[in-house]
Amino acid sequence: MEQRTFPILMGILLVLVILTAPAYAEIPPPEDSEDPQFLEVWDALIALQEQIADAFCTILALEDEVAGLKLENVWVSPLVAYPTGPNGPHTTYITSGICNASDLPCTPGALEITGETVVTEDDYQWVIFPLILPDGGKVTGVMIHYYINTTDPATTYIAQTRLSQMTTPDGATVMMDDDTDLYGPGPFEHTSFASYQVGGANILELKVVIGNPDDSIVIGGIEIFVER
Repeated sequence: MEQRTFPILMGILLVLVILTAPAYAEIPPPEDSEDPQFLEVWDALIALQEQIADAFCTILALEDEVAGLKLENVWVSPLVAYPTGPNGPHTTYITSGICNASDLPCTPGALEITGETVVTEDDYQWVIFPLILPDGGKVTGVMIHYYINTTDPATTYIAQTRLSQMTTPDGATVMMDDDTDLYGPGPFEHTSFASYQVGGANILELKVVIGNPDDSIVIGGIEIFVER
């Protein structure tokens, strides 16, 4: 149900309340009215007013509940990720795996990304996260929690955040592309906004830059914002 439906319904109910009874209370009929038929109609109007007021309160109570049902945000574990280069695995200069909690402020559930050598933006090194999203849902954004382990925050960072969608295996469509550089150290969170409907297999892609092989990028929880 569209959000604008609720104000419309509430407006209709308010008009009915105004038209069908003088106020929300058990107001006695005029003293000079002794017509049984009139009194019967009067009591019916008062009862109708109370029913309308009850329905109005019920709609208000259901509004938040329905709005909550529309949200189907999806949390993604970073450990499902895999690294890749511009032309597949043979052009990959980065590795990813469970974060070393003995050296970094992370838990074993976090993902640590390291470079075999210095990685620049022109090396096009990506970390891919497969996503399971509800078919037909509307994706409105993604939030990434991350930490950068480096002595020089200007040289190791996340250079690009991208959401892509695929049906046939010969191509994918970029649905969101955020080229904001995410620097450290952190831990920080960053939200990229999107607006598209799920109609295929979705992936999150992070392009990384690593200025020193001793540096690393740590990814924590990933939240995909989805609406019905």
